[in-house]
Amino acid sequence: MTHSSAMEERFCANPHCLVGRWSVTLCSDVNQVWRVISCHDDDPYLVAAPSPLCPCCGDHLLTPFEVEGGFADGRQQEEGPLFEFVRHLR
Repeated sequence: MTHSSAMEERFCANPHCLVGRWSVTLCSDVNQVWRVISCHDDDPYLVAAPSPLCPCCGDHLLTPFEVEGGFADGRQQEEGPLFEFVRHLR
């Protein structure tokens, strides 16, 4: 049975990846097929995996929640190369 779910924003944390931000949709619950589209609106990729993977480098694509490190108090800005990378995507 094939169904299409809502589009989700995901991020590739690999600093060598040329895209960084992706939109993903689960196309099939049975076959675990993801439709992955770059933030540049290129042609979509179909990725067969339990969770969405970056078509460019193969790394797992992270949700905004995962990129931010989960729950935080929000009073201090996160430090580190991953957070710097994501801040430059905006």
